[in-house]
Amino acid sequence: MKKQLLLLPIMLLVYIQTCLCNDSICSKIVFYREPSYVGSAISFPIMLNDSVVVRLRNNSYYTYECIPGEYIIRVKNVPGINIPISIEANKTYYLRFMITPGVWSSVTEAILVDSTFAKPSIHSGLMRNLNDYTPMPRPKSRIGFNMAVGFGFDQIPILEMENGEESNLSYGGGFGISVRYGYELTKLLDLAFDLSYQFSELSPTIRKGSVSFSRGIFSVTPSFIIPIKGGEISRMKLGGGLDAYFGNSLDMKLSRIQGGFNDTFKYESAMGYHISGVFEWNAMDRWSYTYGLKWYTVGYKYQTNYESGDETFLSPDGSGIDMTFGACYHF
Repeated sequence: MKKQLLLLPIMLLVYIQTCLCNDSICSKIVFYREPSYVGSAISFPIMLNDSVVVRLRNNSYYTYECIPGEYIIRVKNVPGINIPISIEANKTYYLRFMITPGVWSSVTEAILVDSTFAKPSIHSGLMRNLNDYTPMPRPKSRIGFNMAVGFGFDQIPILEMENGEESNLSYGGGFGISVRYGYELTKLLDLAFDLSYQFSELSPTIRKGSVSFSRGIFSVTPSFIIPIKGGEISRMKLGGGLDAYFGNSLDMKLSRIQGGFNDTFKYESAMGYHISGVFEWNAMDRWSYTYGLKWYTVGYKYQTNYESGDETFLSPDGSGIDMTFGACYHF
């Protein structure tokens, strides 16, 4: 009985506002946010007086109907935004929200603008209308690409440069690109497959030649999903799995150096394993961007048997760590 009595004033207020709006004296406030890469994963909880009316996402707008009166507009948990606004009958007001990059951090801003400035963005057809928006379940399948930049743990001296400095080669790290297919088995479990090509080169590089080690990699990665604020926009994926290395080749082009030569050395296919951590966030409903780290270990073996020789080249260590970044389409 007490709960019903407490709800009565709220129901009465809603009824009065509805009646007023139906009598054509209802006004509107349009909150909108243009597309921007900066802070695109962050939503703005827009407060009218002390109530949150909408969580404004990147590239979206929301129309709020209200009765004339005095209001204060804020963004929850964001200091510095405190906009008093006097709403008149049968008028529409536009508030533009944005994130401005700063020296040390980004700054959230809100500006009251006129309809001439706001309408081209809102009615472009590209901005999401949150009044009609219902969050769709994130598609389970995705396909995309990743790029990787990293270093190998084992640096092998290849030759001595004119200044006496050694030029080294690692069988791990370097630059890589991959195609990925992933599937979310459950809300907390993900499975991904990657087909990659990666190569590493001499460091420092030389002017009269090159030495590179290239390999193809097929990876399987089961991961545990850690949702961030519900997981609709962003999430962490922590996992590990197996890697199959194939087409492993050491390519030497040193004929321009005195006593040098050109040759290609083949290594057997190998198996390894990895551990990875990936941050994934959805810039749009069907597109996501990823950033991550991958630690991996693998050992190679030269295809031809040698009774004697430098074990550094015959059985090199290809372990390393890579920083990865990419994009995926969800379907």
